[in-house]
Amino acid sequence: MLWGAACHGPFGYKEGAPALNGQKRDYLKAQLEAFATGTRHNDINQQMREIARALSPTERDSLAEWYGNQHRE
Repeated sequence: MLWGAACHGPFGYKEGAPALNGQKRDYLKAQLEAFATGTRHNDINQQMREIARALSPTERDSLAEWYGNQHRE
């Protein structure tokens, strides 16, 4: 299962959560980096910070690439 699927849905979209699918790759990468470093901290219970910190820079880049290539429905 992809990281984020539980909260954002299996394809990057779930009602009530910000859509990841179709976002610009650079935006997604920047947000993952911000969560990983703690400069972005608006996530409830630090969920995104914990996920982003557990990912390597290569994994964060790959996720940004994958979600950025998905089409919004």
